[in-house]
Amino acid sequence: MTISTSISGISGPGFHRNAQAQQASLRGEAEGLQRQVATGQRLERSSDDPVAAARLRSLARADRLAGVEAGNALRAREELGAASSRMDEMASTLVRARELALLAANGATSPQGRAAIATEIAALRDTLFTLANATGAAGEPLFAGEGAGAAYTRAADGSVTYAGSGEAGELEIGPGIAVQRGLAGPAFLSFENSGGSSDVFVLLGGLEQGLRGAAGDPAGAARESLSGFDAALESLGRGQTVVGS
Repeated sequence: MTISTSISGISGPGFHRNAQAQQASLRGEAEGLQRQVATGQRLERSSDDPVAAARLRSLARADRLAGVEAGNALRAREELGAASSRMDEMASTLVRARELALLAANGATSPQGRAAIATEIAALRDTLFTLANATGAAGEPLFAGEGAGAAYTRAADGSVTYAGSGEAGELEIGPGIAVQRGLAGPAFLSFENSGGSSDVFVLLGGLEQGLRGAAGDPAGAARESLSGFDAALESLGRGQTVVGS
């Protein structure tokens, strides 16, 4: 009876349906194994191994985050590198301006010589203005803090004003790890001198005007500017240390 029933089951339509289902299942497993061998992937669906699938999703998220963090780290290096280069140029510009101030302070320098020095001082001030408004590879201002526009603006009378934000902001380069994006302009272009606050634009602008006769003693104006140049270079040097120059 048992055998008969079995034979009946084998020979009936139910058997064919079961056989077809089993064959389809086997074919599916075989094809899956072939794909795993070809691709090197053991998992094709989360249901194959839920724990391993969850781990793969976690690894995929970590990989995407690592890509973002690596991109941020590269961006931070590029921004700091660009800021460092521009600050090196600023230092060279200020050193040249100080050399000219020393020359102008010399009593042997003629009025014509001081006028020529004033013209070069004005050009150096323009150079500093351009450098202070330098941008990075993506076009973002390097020294405007978190501001999106120009770091410094110039009025019709030639006066220069900082237009950025007070802080440079930070860029996350890893979990719990952030680096300062750079420095806002006033952090290294402003300084204290003779008990008051000033900046490089006021310093060079005042020297230019003094050499052109705004001061009764052009040579004296040049001598008085020297302490300002020393303070400006010291402030800039501290900024260069921060960004890694």
